[in-house]
Amino acid sequence: DAFYITMRKGAEMAAKAVGCELLFQGGPEFNPTVQVPVLQAVIARKPGAILIAPTDKQQLIAPLQQAADAGIPVITVDTFIDDGKYQDGSGPGDFPLSYIATDNILGGFLGGVALARAIGERGKVYVSNVNPGISTTDQREEGFKLAMRAYPNITVLDTQFNDNDANKASAQVQAVFARNDDLAGVFGANLFSAIGADGTVDDFDPAQPLRTDACSWLAPQFCSNVQAFLSIVGRQDSAEQFDDANDDISARENLLYMARLNRIPEDEARRRTAQVVDGFDSGTMRRRQDSRLVSSANKPQYLASR
Repeated sequence: DAFYITMRKGAEMAAKAVGCELLFQGGPEFNPTVQVPVLQAVIARKPGAILIAPTDKQQLIAPLQQAADAGIPVITVDTFIDDGKYQDGSGPGDFPLSYIATDNILGGFLGGVALARAIGERGKVYVSNVNPGISTTDQREEGFKLAMRAYPNITVLDTQFNDNDANKASAQVQAVFARNDDLAGVFGANLFSAIGADGTVDDFDPAQPLRTDACSWLAPQFCSNVQAFLSIVGRQDSAEQFDDANDDISARENLLYMARLNRIPEDEARRRTAQVVDGFDSGTMRRRQDSRLVSSANKPQYLASR
């Protein structure tokens, strides 16, 4: 996953700057079955702290509790466990010291608004998501559907879960379109959801509109049907996107509308790793540390602040 690879780069930069050793471990798939053994091996090495992106908000509680019981401070990054409320006695998963991430409900909401505007506030859309139980993508879908309540002429179809497989996400777009040839938009809740959907959209021939009546209110080059996505850490085309894995936030020249909601992973990791180290040194740790939303609209300000 390019997002986490890029995040690793930023974290290593920050760790080097403050004289800490960063050990990076990860599995080939984003699921608890793969992640838990990796985590247990890390716990056995007794690191000074663990920063982790839990692959399931319930199934990672017990393994991470083992780390906390061993005296290892736990900080979650990008995703959270339980309800994400830490150090307040609210539940079995409140023991991590901090949660570093984007406001994913807000991001999903903003992506929904952007998609609605991109498709003229009418038509059918659906969410391409990973699997239920992942905190960030659950919240992105929640925020997106909250936004859709304001658009009575938009129909939200059933969510399609793709197991974090871009090829499966692509096949799902084709299957949904086969059943709904007036499909107007797809909201990709993460990197591979959007990559798969985006690649499928590129396969449609813009010179041959699939449904002229459904596209008559759109720019002609977008009558290939699917108009927008949201994938939090990176996507392309007329997709609102989360999870951009690179610094290029520019849209393609022929876009009708573009509003990527980017969490720039290298920058996020660099800044937040430094903040975590500062927190340990000072004895004060923020329970929740948000990252910034970056779109094509505020790209100049973001780049100037780096």
